[in-house]
Amino acid sequence: MLGPARPFIFAAFLLATPLGARRPPPPPPDLGTVTLDRMDPVVDATVAGVSAKLAVVLDQGVYLAPPFAEKVPLPWKPGGYEEVGRVRVPFRQAAGEVSIAGITTPRALSVHDGPCCRGHDGAIGAAELPWSVVRFGQEGGAGEQRFPAENDAQSGLSVPWRVGRSTVHIVLAPDAPETLATASAAAVLAGTYGGHFEGQARQAVIAFGVNRQVRDMVLSRAAMPLGLRLDRVAVRLADFEGSGKLPQEKADGGILVRHAPPAPQHGWPALILGRDLLGRCPVISVYRDEGAIGLVCKPA
Repeated sequence: MLGPARPFIFAAFLLATPLGARRPPPPPPDLGTVTLDRMDPVVDATVAGVSAKLAVVLDQGVYLAPPFAEKVPLPWKPGGYEEVGRVRVPFRQAAGEVSIAGITTPRALSVHDGPCCRGHDGAIGAAELPWSVVRFGQEGGAGEQRFPAENDAQSGLSVPWRVGRSTVHIVLAPDAPETLATASAAAVLAGTYGGHFEGQARQAVIAFGVNRQVRDMVLSRAAMPLGLRLDRVAVRLADFEGSGKLPQEKADGGILVRHAPPAPQHGWPALILGRDLLGRCPVISVYRDEGAIGLVCKPA
C-alpha cells in the first residue's frame, strides 16, 4: 500500500541543514499521468548511477534504505536528525542525481538510522516524479473529490483542514494500520467535536521503528476529514502538543487524575489517516501542477 518513507507517519520534523535549506529543484518535465499499483507503488530509478526500485510515497524528498545507501558511491555526511515525537533519529545526507523515466534531476538524498521504504531500495515523494499526475489504483476516477494540498518539510504532502479557528494538517498514510493524531491535533478535535479517552495507553510504531505511546480518544460528534467519518482516533499523548490541552478524566470517586506532563514540545497539529479510513478509497491521485490530492472513496 501507499505509505511514507517514514513508515506509518510523516510526523518527523526535518531540521534546517545545508542540503535541507536549499530551494527544491524545479519541477521535472511533465510526462502526463502514471498509474501505480495501489498496494505497492514502485518506480524504477537510477540513483547516482546505481539501479534502484523506489517506493512512491505521499511525502517529500528522496530517502534511501541503509543497505542500498552503502552501494551508492556518494560522500555521505552527517545531516542532523528528525524528531519522531520526542525521539531523535539521526540521518546522513548527500547530493546526487536521480533518473526516472529518462529524466535526470539533482536531488538531496538522505538515509536514516532505522528501517524505511517498505523493503525497497528507497522512497520518493509522488509530487517529485516527472509526471504531473500520479495515480495509485487502477479504477476510474468517477466520483473523485479533490482537495488543495501543501508540500513542506514538516508535514510532507498534506491537506490543510479548518477545524474551528485552527488548522489541522491531514496527512495520508495508507500503510498505517490506524489513524493517528498528534497531541495538538487531538486538542483541536476535542475542542470542536468533544472527546474523552477510553482504554489504556499502548505503544504504536511511528517511524524508523520508533514506538510512541498512544491512547484512543472517542469524539462526542463525528468529524469528517476529507469526507471520511472519524469517530475515534489514536492520540500520540506526548508528541507535538504545543499549548493544546487534552481532555482530562476523573477516576472512580470523582478524583481528578493528572499526569505530570513532560516539558512542552512545539505544536504540530497533524492528523495522519491510516488504512482504517483510507481502506475505503481505492484510488488516490496526486496532481502536482494543481497542488491537489484526489480521492475516490466508497460510501461508508
